Amino acid sequence: MCFTSTPRGARLARRLASHRLDAWGFPYESEVNETVTLVVAELSANAVTHGRVSGRDFRLSLTLAAARDLVRVEVTDTRDDGFLPARPCAPQDPEAEEGRGLWLVSCLTSRLSVEPRKEGGPGKTVRAELELCGKVPAIREVGKNGRMADTDVLRARFARALEGARGSGGGPDPAPYADNLLARWQEPQRHYHTLAHLTAVLDHVDELEAYADDPDVVRLAAWFHDAVYLPDRSENEERSARLAERALPEAGVPEAKVAEVARLVRLTVTHDPADDDRDGQVLCDADLAILASPPSAYAVYTAAVRAEYHFVPGDAFREGRAAVLRQLLALPRLFRTSYGQEHWEATARYNIGGELEMLSTPAPPPS
Repeated sequence: MCFTSTPRGARLARRLASHRLDAWGFPYESEVNETVTLVVAELSANAVTHGRVSGRDFRLSLTLAAARDLVRVEVTDTRDDGFLPARPCAPQDPEAEEGRGLWLVSCLTSRLSVEPRKEGGPGKTVRAELELCGKVPAIREVGKNGRMADTDVLRARFARALEGARGSGGGPDPAPYADNLLARWQEPQRHYHTLAHLTAVLDHVDELEAYADDPDVVRLAAWFHDAVYLPDRSENEERSARLAERALPEAGVPEAKVAEVARLVRLTVTHDPADDDRDGQVLCDADLAILASPPSAYAVYTAAVRAEYHFVPGDAFREGRAAVLRQLLALPRLFRTSYGQEHWEATARYNIGGELEMLSTPAPPPS
């Protein structure tokens, strides 16, 4: 996750870390959540205070080990002077503020290290590891943006949609097709376009089912709409549509319905369905429903989008993202179903306006 090198960015990093820990099963106000969040806060503050370069972001990575016995925090800035000691000492002056934060981090963590930025260019990464020492909650499978994603449930949902679309004619076992799509949705370059996003879109399609002409075709389009996703490529929707055109006939879906799935996938380029395109309206509203999330979930969403575009410089990303948001606000309607207009429109416009305001706030000059 990338954040502006400002006090506001540091505060946002702290809040999102706490949300992610809660999603992993470490509730707010638990010892693990509060300790890790404190470490994130201190390292983020250090990146803003000592590692800030005007116009550049700092990056936060929060990782839970597979055995769920260790949390790793990494904060990368873009300034390579003043490398910090791997194990800071206590401040000489008990009343002094300087050096106290990193000394506190060293006391709370089992390992603290500093090394040059891996991606090349100026900067450093401060890495802290916290052993959980028996404080591990029950395992929950969670999507990268904090929402739970159950792969067994998703396989069953795909099978139902496929069987509904191909009708009584039947066809091959849905499982291999579901597994191929699930593997695609879990690729490492994804931070927002993950299983969690897929689950959310499917949930919203279910919510809007009454507005669709063929809900199962819309569900298949949801499965394929970001099945091919590389953040640095512009033809993801077209490649996803072509994947559907190859896979679905083999899976037994009639030609007309395959064409409709592919059309819907391509429609997500513009999210601009015609007034009589009921299936297109449902898919586009389901895909954009994230814009109407509660504030904490919207903040997680924006950080995940930034993480997918980590290779874009901070100023360029803010300019491009702001242009997209202004285009959305200029639309007469974000949502095309009457349900979306009634329940999501106002909240989405509020969230977009708030993000646009944050993106438009200039970074302070170097101290």
